[in-house]
Amino acid sequence: MVSTARTAAALLVALSLAGCSGDPAPAPSPAPSPGASGPAVSLDGDDLGVTKIGADFAGAVQAVSAALGFPTAEPAEDVACVASEEEVAWGDFRLASSGGKLAGWFNRRADLATSKQIAVGSTVADVLAAYGDTVKLQAGTTDASETFAADGGLSGGLTSEAPDGTVTYLFNGVCSPS
Repeated sequence: MVSTARTAAALLVALSLAGCSGDPAPAPSPAPSPGASGPAVSLDGDDLGVTKIGADFAGAVQAVSAALGFPTAEPAEDVACVASEEEVAWGDFRLASSGGKLAGWFNRRADLATSKQIAVGSTVADVLAAYGDTVKLQAGTTDASETFAADGGLSGGLTSEAPDGTVTYLFNGVCSPS
């Protein structure tokens, strides 16, 4: 019986000392901050600067979160991207998934822009100056506004096709307006 008690005591001491190596435990990875702290998101069609269309969706959400902070809706309750399986939103910017991959994005935020500085509020003249003859203006229908498309998968909505018409949203991939 003494042998069992000593064995149990020795085991207890060994277990309590096992976690006391002189090295501190590694710190957990920091969560994304509530504000922008990482590389900038750039709305360049298939390339968002921090991730690309076709990337693993969870990784894309993590990369965008590093730049924009925590999502405001994960998953988003409403749908902006008609062909998406899931959407994650940071205010009026959202990513959409299909098959576990980043399949598109939709933006109404004026503080996010392309690498050529086109954003919500830019004029048609700005878009044409930035993207030149790669821009295709498309007349609106009774159901949708005028739109434009440029190289690289960048598209957007316009108030009109006139030079002083303004960009009302930008999108790519499965996030075409319904």
